[in-house]
Amino acid sequence: MIFKDRYEVSYVLKDDSGHGRMLFSFTELEIKTRELNCTAGINIAWNDEIIGTFSGRLNLRSISSREGFIRPLLRNLPIKLPLDMMLSDAIEILDKSLGSEDGSHWIEEAEIRPVQFMFSPFLVEGVPNLLFGKGGTGKSYFCLRLAISVVSGRSFLDLTPNQTGKVLYLDFEDTGSEAHDRLLRLCGAFNPDWEAIKERIRYFRAVGRPLKDLVPILKHRIQQDDVKLLIVDSANAACGGRPEEAEIASLYFNSLAQLEITSLTIAHETKAENHAYPFGSVVWWNMPRNIWNAQSKNGESYGESEGDPEEGRTIDVGFFHRKCNSSFRRAMIPTLMTFKESEKIVNFSKGAKEAWPEEKSDIERIAEVVKNYGAIGCSAADVKSALKDITPDNIQTNLKRLGKDPYLSVELRGGRGGLYYWIGK
Repeated sequence: MIFKDRYEVSYVLKDDSGHGRMLFSFTELEIKTRELNCTAGINIAWNDEIIGTFSGRLNLRSISSREGFIRPLLRNLPIKLPLDMMLSDAIEILDKSLGSEDGSHWIEEAEIRPVQFMFSPFLVEGVPNLLFGKGGTGKSYFCLRLAISVVSGRSFLDLTPNQTGKVLYLDFEDTGSEAHDRLLRLCGAFNPDWEAIKERIRYFRAVGRPLKDLVPILKHRIQQDDVKLLIVDSANAACGGRPEEAEIASLYFNSLAQLEITSLTIAHETKAENHAYPFGSVVWWNMPRNIWNAQSKNGESYGESEGDPEEGRTIDVGFFHRKCNSSFRRAMIPTLMTFKESEKIVNFSKGAKEAWPEEKSDIERIAEVVKNYGAIGCSAADVKSALKDITPDNIQTNLKRLGKDPYLSVELRGGRGGLYYWIGK
């Protein structure tokens, strides 16, 4: 599937009674195997006056669709024009233009861009990001809280967004009322300027319509409102079919690509207990460039049908970095999600890593060894001696990464004899 922005074909009109111009415009082209769908427009001027305009969505490959498109104009035009033949000619010109386009270039001409984050480490800019987990792990709340930070610049879990901008929340599961209520509860936790925030988060209820059918209107909305982040809740409903099928999953990501925007998709989890992969085809793992997994120690017992937890309940939620194509995987981020029903507040705060011993990554285990040495510092050899099950190359790589991870609080300093010592800050 290919998506194009705009094409125009114009004709000069002239006879004994005057002169004029006809313009065909073709926008939001969606090219499939047997279809060429677009928003087509006709504008007819005669003797310096507009005498006919019409626009609509149609399949240019369908004769009946084309006839139905021009029929309203034929009934009302004050001059006779062979609109059917002219439209056919314009479509032929469009086809030739599409067929002659060459998107290739020499590799040396490629634009080299460093990896950029919209909100490090959760959102890589300009690519599909994905958060998956079981029900009751606070995925929707977490994404809405991210949205608040993206539109306001406020910090979240001691992290600050790299960029700010408007957010479009595409909801395939709930209602606008529920999303509005959740945003109010999240905002109540730190009393931001609600009036300013609500004007920068746009809600779109998409129940019953898959993402592929919404591309034209979403593209228009994103451009018109200058939206910077799209959040899709959730993948199973948005894909428009069985998520286990590779073709369905691929169509979903092709549709996302057409929107040309940073995106975050909420997905469910496989039945396996290792929390390693999102539910569905392997495409759900291969296509996102940045993937996080949400796990809860005590939250699976509350599901969508049971509503939010009772007053004062706190859920331990861990966020685990499963994949990042353009950067290294970060250490897990432990959080506490607290519900204060009497105050209508939901709050996220930093949790304890000790609650997730089975999920410690190599880099976290290495950080613990380093910190145990305290101010005297330790060398790579010290780490290798303490962690014999981790390869020397892996240890060396992770040691270099330690100082870049804000959650591990480790820094690198020079040591005696050319060695490097890693010490806790």
